[in-house]
Amino acid sequence: MWRVIIALTIILVFSYPAFSYDLFNYMFDAKTILVYHKNPYLVTPLEFSGVEPWLSFMHWTHEPTNYMPFWIVLSLPAYLLGFGYFLGIMWSFKALVAGAYLVTIWFIGRILSRLDAKHSLLGMAIFAFNPLVIFESLVSGHNDVVMLALAMIAYWLYLQRKRLPSFFALALSIATKLMTAFLVPVFFLGWQRNWALWAMIFAFIAVGTQRELLPWYVIWLVPFYALLPRLDWMLTIGTGASLGFLFSYAPFLYFGDYNPPVSTLKLWCVATPIMLSLVWIGYRLICPPNRPQV
Repeated sequence: MWRVIIALTIILVFSYPAFSYDLFNYMFDAKTILVYHKNPYLVTPLEFSGVEPWLSFMHWTHEPTNYMPFWIVLSLPAYLLGFGYFLGIMWSFKALVAGAYLVTIWFIGRILSRLDAKHSLLGMAIFAFNPLVIFESLVSGHNDVVMLALAMIAYWLYLQRKRLPSFFALALSIATKLMTAFLVPVFFLGWQRNWALWAMIFAFIAVGTQRELLPWYVIWLVPFYALLPRLDWMLTIGTGASLGFLFSYAPFLYFGDYNPPVSTLKLWCVATPIMLSLVWIGYRLICPPNRPQV
């Protein structure tokens, strides 16, 4: 399994982030500090109009960065490793995210080897081969997986009874992206796997009440139900949600823009796999599989 995972990672590190502009904003935040010697929280990319060629393909150039401080810190060495070349910088950032993807898989395996050794490979596979995780992490290069890697490290340290290092790792996760702040109460209540999953589901729902749910937000949930590989109903719903949000790109690919009826079609692309997963769960409840008599 690791051979497949590593081969997949190496290939997709060099793929182009075709469906998200966030990676370019990550790169420019680091460039703002290292090249222009400005604070990305105080200046906007548009202030560099006329001197910065990257603005021609970036989005969200009208406001300062909204990324968390530890992510900005991690982005600086990634920028430097590109040696000033655009492709080198882009691949360095993608390698950073890919490394976090591998770390997340590794620590899912380590955690399950302690809690449910029989299903540790299954839990790792649930995360590693989730198509949405692969697409949004290895292709689009979203930093959410860095947040998740640090959360998995925090959980592993907690199981090792290293409470202070665990809390520090969780704090770094929050300082990378804010959503794992919902895990703080779980930490103080003993960090049970099911509580962590429900905390992240609540985070996902809370964000959905404030703004549009973007496809990569779903990966916040995946490592937490991967830690519960025998929770069949959650795996079914999670798979449906992952496929649905992945298919939500299809209307844009077909029409080439986000004008009507793309938004309606996106909704149906998301909802249909989720509804089918719920139907399947209902069917299994009504008609459970035959089990051998003991």
